[in-house]
Amino acid sequence: MNIFKFSKNKSNYYKDKILVAVSGNNIDEKLVQCAGAFSNPETTIILIHVIIIQRSSPLDIDDENSYNKAEKTLKSLENKIRKIHPSTFGEIIQARHAGAAILEMVKINKPKLLILGANKKENEKFDIGENAQFVLTNNICPTILYKSQNF
Repeated sequence: MNIFKFSKNKSNYYKDKILVAVSGNNIDEKLVQCAGAFSNPETTIILIHVIIIQRSSPLDIDDENSYNKAEKTLKSLENKIRKIHPSTFGEIIQARHAGAAILEMVKINKPKLLILGANKKENEKFDIGENAQFVLTNNICPTILYKSQNF
């Protein structure tokens, strides 16, 4: 599925790595589809899921419920995209701030593209969110912010 209107020229593809920030919500599959649209079969797609740890808890705390949810999300997405991209893998990160953790992963992995999603707030109004705002302000690589059509 090509969700963007562009030709399939090699120049449109990102050949190295694409980093996709997922969070276990309903747009994760669209983010992975977007990564597929901007890649070729040799591209490594890295799915990251950040578990937020409150300041009152140690950063290395075992939050088994959050970990199991993140693991289930990553396994499901990995299984769907691996048919096209065999070098796809997921990582679970525990951090105090999701935006900072995403940027740290960008610094470590040096992707050609970062894809993240905007989440709908409870009042049903579009709000880019503080994590996406932080990432867009401080990021050092091209970034796509995906917004669901249901906003």
